[in-house]
Amino acid sequence: MVARAENRYESALSYAERAVAQAPAGLPKAQAHAWAHAWAQLTSLAGLGR
Repeated sequence: MVARAENRYESALSYAERAVAQAPAGLPKAQAHAWAHAWAQLTSLAGLGR
């Protein structure tokens, strides 16, 4: 969240990918994936103009 708020979009994307990769299976993995996609990836990619 901090990386995205500070416009460090590449870092925010990296953190989101790591969160999904390291989350345990089941609900935690699903929640991490939803957060990563909806908040970190979409807003960071928009900030990068992609």
